[in-house]
Amino acid sequence: MKNNQSLDFSKLSEIISSGDGNARKQAAEKMMSGLNSSENRELNEIMNNKEKINLILNSPAVKQIMDKLKKEKNG
Repeated sequence: MKNNQSLDFSKLSEIISSGDGNARKQAAEKMMSGLNSSENRELNEIMNNKEKINLILNSPAVKQIMDKLKKEKNG
């Protein structure tokens, strides 16, 4: 991801938890636009492999991020 592009996780959490599919799509497109071609290929490879997605989603790092987002959301 480009160095000048940062993710606002609290905003991302808000978008993900909203029922607005269009907002989620726009957020995903914005994040993907910051990837170079190699990163984009790697992301597509992961997104098309259910086993890889499950490994990532069940990783300790992702669980830690999700716990942090939940705490921020719940105050």
